Amino acid sequence: MLDEDSTDRGELGIMVDEEWSKSAAANAVKFDPDVIYVCGYWGETAPLYINNYPVVTMHHDTELEALPIAGEKKELLSTLTKMRIEKSDATIVPSRYVMEYLFSRFHASRGKVFICPPGFDRAGGEMRIERHREKKVVLYVGRIAPNKGIHILIQAVREIAKDIPVELRIAGSYTKDYAGYYARLRNIWDETIFLGKLTREEVFREMISADVIVCPSLAHEGFGIVPVEAMYHNGVVVASDIFEKTGAVNKDSAILYRRGSVRALREAIIRALTMSEREREKLRARARSYASKFTWERHGRCVERILFRFSRTSSLNHYCR
Repeated sequence: MLDEDSTDRGELGIMVDEEWSKSAAANAVKFDPDVIYVCGYWGETAPLYINNYPVVTMHHDTELEALPIAGEKKELLSTLTKMRIEKSDATIVPSRYVMEYLFSRFHASRGKVFICPPGFDRAGGEMRIERHREKKVVLYVGRIAPNKGIHILIQAVREIAKDIPVELRIAGSYTKDYAGYYARLRNIWDETIFLGKLTREEVFREMISADVIVCPSLAHEGFGIVPVEAMYHNGVVVASDIFEKTGAVNKDSAILYRRGSVRALREAIIRALTMSEREREKLRARARSYASKFTWERHGRCVERILFRFSRTSSLNHYCR
């Protein structure tokens, strides 16, 4: 049985508590900082309570319209988000996809939004795993939530299993908000293997040993670190087209399909499982090359430049130049 992970943040639509934001703002200014950096989940309002200090906010959420919450809450979130973006001196986003969303949805100032693509963690040392098994392994890694499209994946693999010996492994945890969704997933195909929450080393081992890794998200993706990790550590990745929009993958580095379509996903997975070894090696080389450009060092330098740029200390601004 997969254990609930009650310490994880709820999936999109679970709003940050206003009192928590007020407290965070008050605590931040106690340090008399040169600049304050805020991670802006939906409903995060800390910048609204910070005065006389520059504020840079990270925003990585999209598609507020599709959140499964009441209309009045969406209106409140929309208003708060617009206010937060306007109050922040700068907003950092992980992709052009999120940037364009902020421009169109919240009319963000084009001179105040900056793209800093994230990095990803790499497996330590060499993990050599021999594949001696009768079934092909299809792997999903990530949170268990409706927007991740796991129900689409299970349906697709269930159909594939009628013709190809295949095993579906689901690595990830769920919050209490999505216990019902998890229960529904377990009833789709009883041969699905739910691994629960794994350590980073265990995740890397699963990635390296899988025949194909699938990233079937339907919505609410600002970038997509999992597909990047999957391209780097495995190289045979099937991803929904939302990740092409975010820039996490492209048509040369992964096998793309139209998100939400069981048929399109099934065909993409079959293509991945039946390609020749030569085709697989070529795909792996392209995938690893594409993924390698995303590093935390690159992300850190990008964020640092923006923090220095908006710092209130002239010496830091001089250092930035």
